[in-house]
Amino acid sequence: MDPLPSNFTADNIKLVVTDVDGTLLGPDHQLSDRTARVLNALPSHVRFMLATGKTKWSTRDIYKRVDRLQDNPSIFLNGLFVVHPDGTPVFQTTLSPKIVLEMLDYSTSGADRFVILYCGERIVGSSFNWVQHLADLTQLYHEPICEKIEHEDLKKMIQDTSLAVHKMIFLTEKDSGVEVVRQDLRQRFEGTEMSGAYDSVQAVPQMLEIVPMGTSKAVALENICRELNLSPDQAIAFGDGENDITMLKLAGCSVAVGNAKPFVKSVAKYVGKSNGEDGLADVLSRIFSINPTNPFRTRKLFVPRCFDALYENYIRLNGRNVL
Repeated sequence: MDPLPSNFTADNIKLVVTDVDGTLLGPDHQLSDRTARVLNALPSHVRFMLATGKTKWSTRDIYKRVDRLQDNPSIFLNGLFVVHPDGTPVFQTTLSPKIVLEMLDYSTSGADRFVILYCGERIVGSSFNWVQHLADLTQLYHEPICEKIEHEDLKKMIQDTSLAVHKMIFLTEKDSGVEVVRQDLRQRFEGTEMSGAYDSVQAVPQMLEIVPMGTSKAVALENICRELNLSPDQAIAFGDGENDITMLKLAGCSVAVGNAKPFVKSVAKYVGKSNGEDGLADVLSRIFSINPTNPFRTRKLFVPRCFDALYENYIRLNGRNVL
């Protein structure tokens, strides 16, 4: 096991921020008992928040199991929608209606692609050919069910601004189709004002996200740090995908989990174990001296042995998922 960098210390870190799928959650897209226990055992002065490309609704089970999330805002839709635990927005950014309409028109030019729109906690789409594929994806990623709206009706809602769109996702039949869509859009908007109005980023295979230019998890994290009177140097960030790179570069301490892509690992200050090996929990338990089996017993804090028996009895009566 490689030693942690010298600045990965309990005294230095005041904020833990993590990507969700591929990082916090295991390969089965579930939060492990060990990770939940470690997060709930973080010192009281350390804040914890999520930074995901998904909706807040998709993380409801994580909120139920990690009490530390109740005290801080978190980052959703790749930094476009930052909200408090009660759902009150801290700030948000949306795509221009003109960009959305152009993307919708492009989405109808080929049968091998489909676009969905993220509007706060809603997901909408106009194609009925991808219904089963979407149902599988929303179940896998714990997202809301996609609402089906006829193409022309959807365009009218965009035109009269009755539907604000934070981001769009192009779904393709093959992962190679993502780069095709990226190149098509670049050529379509080359030399126009819209070429600098959006950015594209890939978080998972077969999906290309379209977001407003100048937005990212890093921009959202910087704004949150300012609001909390913290420096990004006091944050430790965890990630695995392309959309995590800016956040990993910004944070004073950054960890790419072992299953991350090579180009993501290259920007992180430390490469940990994979998400299947509870890589996040492993790093945090080492930094904060948390015993992942019994978080009440740490190397830096003496706890009488009698509390071990109380803890095990509590687990026996209530189940391990409560911690």
